[in-house]
Amino acid sequence: MRYLSRLLFLLSYVLQASPLFAQVARPAARVHLPFDLVGGLVVVRNLELNGQHGDFILDTGSAYGLVVEQAAFAGKLRTTTSSVLGVGGTVSLQQLAVTSFQFGATHYGGLTAVATSLAQVRGYVGPHLLGLIGTELLRDYEVVVDYAHRRLSCYPLGAGPPSTRPFVRGDSLAFTLEQGKPVVSGYIGKTRARLLLDTGAMTNSLDLAFVEQLPPAVRPRVLGGSEPLTGLGGQQQAQRAILSELRLPPTAWRELPVTLIRLARPTTGQALPYQGILGATFLTQSSMVSFHYGRHKFYALTPKRP
Repeated sequence: MRYLSRLLFLLSYVLQASPLFAQVARPAARVHLPFDLVGGLVVVRNLELNGQHGDFILDTGSAYGLVVEQAAFAGKLRTTTSSVLGVGGTVSLQQLAVTSFQFGATHYGGLTAVATSLAQVRGYVGPHLLGLIGTELLRDYEVVVDYAHRRLSCYPLGAGPPSTRPFVRGDSLAFTLEQGKPVVSGYIGKTRARLLLDTGAMTNSLDLAFVEQLPPAVRPRVLGGSEPLTGLGGQQQAQRAILSELRLPPTAWRELPVTLIRLARPTTGQALPYQGILGATFLTQSSMVSFHYGRHKFYALTPKRP
């Protein structure tokens, strides 16, 4: 896939986890679903929500549990004063009462999703995109993404001994949930950097304002030219670059491709809880990974031998 017009999305700039998902009960069933990998994005096909079937993107960069395409539910939405910051600025949201969402063997009902236009995204992942699955729904699981075999598995926390799971945990990164999203801490040179682990972003990115404050010796090397980055609410021009070293103790990543972009700021002046995003180009370095929301760790996994 060409680097041009990479997709940085979707709700990476959401400032708070939505209280709309307070009704979600702790799931009891394991979830095992195939997925398609579209430019590094995990796209689960043909899930059912309120009687409609469509595709959903796994988006750990979204604090909301479910985000749905508003055009698919015209006439069934409630207005709200809620909004999020997207690539193009502030984007308004609506609400949808979800009576039925089938996530593998787990059935959710009696909850509320947020709705907005996902038209910018459909051109990348296909015309049947119906929504996004975010952290508020995922946080009761260890979420395993098997990139090699294109399989998504979600194991309810506390359900069954870990020894029954077909993988061994290896290297890990500790994360904290900042405003509902997984954020890791590391260093660029001697400067502390906080980065969002985002399955809903194709690329890694750094906030240009943050980069400009770094010592020149450790700043990313700009490769020249600019390209459009598409996301919720529009497009923004970004620069391709290479970060010589990012240290996420105990590991150092070298020659990491990044895009430089000015992350939108809330009108309240509140600071974002991170200075960049680690997307698919970082997450897919291991063929199998997991987000363990009980331990607050991101793991590289190795399949168990038969």
